[in-house]
Amino acid sequence: MQSWSLQESGLNGRVFTRPMGALELGFFLDGEFHGTADTIQLAEVQTTTPTEVFSEANVRRSWISLKQQFPLLGSSSHTDDEGKTGYFLVDEARLGSATSAEIRRREVDSIEAVEAIVQEFINGPRQLSSGIPARLYVLTRTDQADRFHILLHATHHITDGLANATALRTLLDYLTSPPVDLVPELEARLAMVVAPESLNPSLKLSIVHQRWRQAIAFVISEIKWRKIKGGNTLPRKVTPITDHTPARSCMASTTLSEEASTAIIATCRRNKVTFGNAFPVCAQVAFARVLYRQYARGEISAERWEQIRREPHHVCGPLNVRPFLDPDWFNKGGGEEVCLSIGFFYYTLPYVPLGESDPADMEKGQEAPSFASLLSSGRFFLRSNIIKQQSAALLHHPLFLDINAVRIPTRKDQKRNILKQWREAQSGKVGPAVASRDVSYLSPAVVFAHGGSSMGNMDRLLPSRYPLDPQDPLHASRKGTDASAKLQQSQGTAHPTLVLLSSDLRLRCRPGELYLGASTSNGKLHLKFFWDGNVFEDDAVKEWLDEVRDAVVWYLGQD
Repeated sequence: MQSWSLQESGLNGRVFTRPMGALELGFFLDGEFHGTADTIQLAEVQTTTPTEVFSEANVRRSWISLKQQFPLLGSSSHTDDEGKTGYFLVDEARLGSATSAEIRRREVDSIEAVEAIVQEFINGPRQLSSGIPARLYVLTRTDQADRFHILLHATHHITDGLANATALRTLLDYLTSPPVDLVPELEARLAMVVAPESLNPSLKLSIVHQRWRQAIAFVISEIKWRKIKGGNTLPRKVTPITDHTPARSCMASTTLSEEASTAIIATCRRNKVTFGNAFPVCAQVAFARVLYRQYARGEISAERWEQIRREPHHVCGPLNVRPFLDPDWFNKGGGEEVCLSIGFFYYTLPYVPLGESDPADMEKGQEAPSFASLLSSGRFFLRSNIIKQQSAALLHHPLFLDINAVRIPTRKDQKRNILKQWREAQSGKVGPAVASRDVSYLSPAVVFAHGGSSMGNMDRLLPSRYPLDPQDPLHASRKGTDASAKLQQSQGTAHPTLVLLSSDLRLRCRPGELYLGASTSNGKLHLKFFWDGNVFEDDAVKEWLDEVRDAVVWYLGQD
């Protein structure tokens, strides 16, 4: 088990270290590759007492409290020269202080100015490092005195989607709550942020039993991967150095009305599927309509069209493994710890539904076949149930965690090699390569249509009003610390109020990434694509997103 060890203890506090898990090390190596996978949790907030909530002293106090509650935010990371092993270091003195490198403030005069800063962080020089894994940016709106934007920028090896939401919610709660004198016990907090591999319940079994499980999981994983072949995605532009060329991170999003969103969720419930089950099928039918237009425009060949007709459709993405980890850890609050606790899914749908129409008969600009002619509503839900069944088979498998862990060391090694190649390119040891048209759809290797995930209802993770009620299970005092009693005593104090108007998550894409995400907030369904603009054409991805939105409404938004 990869646990924390006390390295030194002195007048300035204690220093602890622990080895990184394979998953954490892989994402750390991602980040060292020009900030790949670094995330930004954004929030637009409104407050009635801006000078109090966002005073320099209050922001500093809240940031320190956040680091003391979630110590990985104030950690540093270290590896050997080859990146084969790594470890976290947490300095107690650093958790109790805040430097100018950790908190930045700027003034902006519009939403567009905020987006410009986000783009600077997403595609410009990396803002984070092995010594600064998290930064807080407070943007003051000069055009609206009661509006502020918060950017919580963090490396992916210490957070994931759920952790980012937890960190933002806790920060907003601290900003609007009285100071707390009692600091969480560091050893207790560190015990909650261990590598997910160390929380596998099977570790309580005998060594012999564990090895049997690992061996069986390896065989199952190998058999599964041998079956995953072929696949298709949008036309891509690739080169021999695409894997180690930093991505041009792009994002496009669309939001459905509250009425449409309510109808969509109701339709899913009525048909006994989740939106996450139906989402990949919507994307697949939308993909078919994009393909028709691309064929009519001469952007794909007859050869590829015939290949797509015969190929399966693969999708992949991250999933939250916290509920499957050690139950004692989970019940103590592990379900919402700020750490990296994800696994991965790989689902396969039948071939893309291209219908009976011959795209050769289409004229340029002619509309693609309707959703109904490509895939009936009945067959749509049959495919949604295929995803549901594959999801259940994955998550309910008694060796789920062991199977998921099989490929993580391979992923880590691949990332280490990519980082090495990029550094060699930076030093001039390799020359440039000429772009070539992608022919991967003819390769026996697997091609994923897209990555993605559905985060569900974000209002459950990010309430709109702060401070939170002290009895709210999401309140900062209800995380297993000794601060609860102190906060309870302070509730008579007048608190400033803050409203979360909107939140968003942005990321620095990895090379060749195409990621389709979904979430619900304020009663509205939000869809978004992240992609590498060096590899995929912007217009094609945006066209696909528009079709995904229309497919969601057509199949799920009607009575």
